[in-house]
Amino acid sequence: MTFLPDGRQAVAVRQALPSTTDSVSEVFLHESPVADPATRIDEVLPGHLKITVTKGLEPGKADSTTSEGVHCTTGRESCIVIKSEYRIDVEGYGGGLLSDAIKRIAEGVQLSDPADQNTWMKVDF
Repeated sequence: MTFLPDGRQAVAVRQALPSTTDSVSEVFLHESPVADPATRIDEVLPGHLKITVTKGLEPGKADSTTSEGVHCTTGRESCIVIKSEYRIDVEGYGGGLLSDAIKRIAEGVQLSDPADQNTWMKVDF
């Protein structure tokens, strides 16, 4: 990633073997450390950003696209990045980021080889 707003840090990561699911990985970023370690980190935590890497482009879905590049939805905190057979969803929740910031984050997503987990970057907490 070439851009991340100040103060954002990883608070949770989910990873799966590509042979077990289409959703390869998810990274949840929050604007500060989560105060209570028992806080559930998911889509309803206000003010966070989720980046999901999925293998497969889900043709036929309403928000589906198969053309390479960054695709953002006007007025929403979400963008989709298509790279080869991978889809990267960049989604903000709870009004923590403006749609322009989400687009800038999506434009800065850089994939090495999603199929080779040895090329993935380590996420530190």
